[in-house]
Amino acid sequence: MFPLRNRSFEKVSKKNEVPAQKKVMLIGFPNVGKSLLFQHLTGRYAVVSNYPGTTVDYSRGNGRLAGKAVEIIDTPGIYSLHGQGQDENITLELLKKENPSLILFVAEAAVFPRVMDLFVEIRRLSLPLILVLNMIDEAEQRGIRYHLPALESELDVPVVATSGTRRTGLEELKKIMTKVLFSPEPSQTAAGFDSKRGWERPERDGLWDGVLLKQGRHSGITAASSRAEKLHLLLINPWIGYPLAVFLLFFCFYYIMGILGAGTAVRFLEEKLFGEILLPACSFLTLKYLGSAFVRELLMGQFGLIPMALRYSLAIVLPLVTMYFLCFALMEDCGYLPRLSYLLHKPLGYLGLDGRGAVPLVLGFGCGTMGVLVTRLLETRRERFLATFLLSLGIPCSAQIGLIVGVLAPYPKVFFLWGFSWGIIFSLAGVLLNRMLPGRRGYTCLEFPPLRLPQLTAVLRKTSARVYWYIKEIIPFFFMISLVFQLLYMNGYLALMENFMAPLFRHLGLPSEVTGIFLFGFLRRDYAAAGLYDLVRDGVLDSSSVLVSALVLTLFFPCIAQLIIIIRERGYKESFVILILIALISYGAGYLLNSFISAVSL
Repeated sequence: MFPLRNRSFEKVSKKNEVPAQKKVMLIGFPNVGKSLLFQHLTGRYAVVSNYPGTTVDYSRGNGRLAGKAVEIIDTPGIYSLHGQGQDENITLELLKKENPSLILFVAEAAVFPRVMDLFVEIRRLSLPLILVLNMIDEAEQRGIRYHLPALESELDVPVVATSGTRRTGLEELKKIMTKVLFSPEPSQTAAGFDSKRGWERPERDGLWDGVLLKQGRHSGITAASSRAEKLHLLLINPWIGYPLAVFLLFFCFYYIMGILGAGTAVRFLEEKLFGEILLPACSFLTLKYLGSAFVRELLMGQFGLIPMALRYSLAIVLPLVTMYFLCFALMEDCGYLPRLSYLLHKPLGYLGLDGRGAVPLVLGFGCGTMGVLVTRLLETRRERFLATFLLSLGIPCSAQIGLIVGVLAPYPKVFFLWGFSWGIIFSLAGVLLNRMLPGRRGYTCLEFPPLRLPQLTAVLRKTSARVYWYIKEIIPFFFMISLVFQLLYMNGYLALMENFMAPLFRHLGLPSEVTGIFLFGFLRRDYAAAGLYDLVRDGVLDSSSVLVSALVLTLFFPCIAQLIIIIRERGYKESFVILILIALISYGAGYLLNSFISAVSL
């Protein structure tokens, strides 16, 4: 009944050759749980979010079925094989290149009828196919039941109902995958498939009569669904949604990251743990056991690996990153981010973006590199350029904004002026560039995943995975930066560079000491923010200098990692234009702000 193999796609091995590894590809709409199924099938953890666009590239992993290795490929969510977006192109190229032995078409069980067009496109490939009705628990909560044998009979493919979050149906899925991939039965042609015109979508009026079953209106589950719908309407209501968004963002950045993170956690780790225990101990041990003055300077000098790289990464950056990722995981797991995208649809229109543009911008507050990658979600090249520019100009990463908020929190007036100036410059730059660039924004459709109560274990696991990824990225980078600057310092080159750049910053009303932190900023902006934290702690900067430094640093160049991704995504020409615009805007903003401060004598 079901197509177990297809000769035209089968790779025949010679007698003495090792058979090629079977490949299984997951395909479906965005936000249907493909990445979570990928995790269960491979054991490889992937960050899974309750909003479209988490997977912006494909992922590979190995699983085992009946003791045999199988390669699993997770693809970006798509709406059609023949769309114009990068996600569709990635998936189509993978289908042509990888020639999978099996496709798992993953669909949200509650809304399966609306994905039939994509299902027909996949079905026409005549590749072995399994339909996975995922999130079956949420469909049942909405009063929806499927008669799986009837659905299998209608579509002539195996159908499995699963729930990735509850781990139900996974063993049944693996059994059917094993049967399709490794059954010794001869290959069959899919029923309903015609090589000339392809498999057609069933159109008879009673298609769903024996397949889709609904419960009565008076069930308690339907009442719960109704309450979720009312909450959804409240969250997207502008009169409630905008104040709630402002409150959540202010609470997250000011209180969680600024007060609790930079004001409490960072102060304890940086001043108590490192300042009073670890640094004195390391200084004593290196002086006693290391005879080489050169090595001691590399380890414990002004820009040494221990007092700078290790302290910055573990005592200053890590607590802020952890708290941001925790807040962000809670917001995305409950389904709030797509509602925030809906609310921002109209305001972002003035910047040349639509509601989907909120996803890369919000992700940029975690890490700019990820935000640039997620611009692939946007429909047109123009929108992707605008989003990349805005990310590079005015979206600081979690560590940077946490440190800046922590530095400015003791000065409420300075904090307000910084936030106001940042918002005005960010908005004006986006509006003007939107008006100058030719073309118009494309049309996109926003999805609303169901509102869910976040699971504590899932939130903590996601947060720890992101923190682990961030540690792997920043610690080697911080050590490299410290090593470079310590060598420059020891040979006198750093002083020459600071003397060369000092006149530029004097025009901004800043002392020569800030030159070093902006040199750090060319490599990593969060490293520069940590340097600003040190200058404020040591009393080098007054409130006016802190304000100008914080604003210019917020609008400063993207870090090396983000710049590499920008070049890869946008090309050298567009990347150069972005950097020139950022240089002019950040320096001009600092000059105007310093002039304003001098005029009003802040």
